[in-house]
Amino acid sequence: PSEITAAWCQRFVPLPKLEDVVAGAVGLNDRELGYNTSFVYPRLGIGELTKAMARELPQIEYRRAPKTIDYQNKRLVFEDEDEIVTYDALISTAPMKVLGSLLLAPPMRVLEATSSLRCQLLYYLDVATKTPSKKDLHWVYVPEEKYPFYRIGCYSNFSAALAPTNKACFYVELTSRTEPNMETLVPEVAQAMTAMGFVDRSEDIEFMRLRKIDFAYVIFDDAYFSALETLKPFYEAASIVSVGRYGGWNYSSMEDALLFGRDAAQRARAHAHA
Repeated sequence: PSEITAAWCQRFVPLPKLEDVVAGAVGLNDRELGYNTSFVYPRLGIGELTKAMARELPQIEYRRAPKTIDYQNKRLVFEDEDEIVTYDALISTAPMKVLGSLLLAPPMRVLEATSSLRCQLLYYLDVATKTPSKKDLHWVYVPEEKYPFYRIGCYSNFSAALAPTNKACFYVELTSRTEPNMETLVPEVAQAMTAMGFVDRSEDIEFMRLRKIDFAYVIFDDAYFSALETLKPFYEAASIVSVGRYGGWNYSSMEDALLFGRDAAQRARAHAHA
């Protein structure tokens, strides 16, 4: 905590008025606070957005990654080194830390700034149940130390189409940053979901699948802003638009991602026409 700045989280913390605090203290909760008290969500999940975009862009190639970015000559070198693709402007949504590792002979200041970037990985579970969720909430934070997760959400409460009829699906974000032992974790999570009232009994859980996000949460420490003050101008000068939650190395939402994408296209076009 002594190394972390709080500047990043202001937009996510609601600022109630005195009368809101007093009213809440006596049980008069007549309105909700926060930036996400209401939202629109695709019926078949957030992946429908990218699927729709992909249908309009059939020329996109998938599952290919450059081995090296020759930023000085604006070239992408692929794994076999026989294919080299030139570009006028490059949009990268790869984690900024990964992008830095792909650069061919970057300046020392860029290497040092990239190495100072820190983040936290995340293990989470996709959980399917044989019964509907017994809670009508979308997600809840869990501060109690006795539970193995700090947040649980219900996809099928966002949209009933995301689970078979009379069933449900959840995501469970785990507290531990080390790979869990599923033999011991599954009964712990099942017991916790039962205790919190999401299911009536452990047997109502159909399966759990472990997932991992390597760059889940950027750490906004004392070195964060100075590192980006070095990296952002460098990439901009090289006609590389590093954008998104990972490419911009920030903490942002899906709504932000749409705006980032629009802005990235405009910036890339400006670089290409410069």
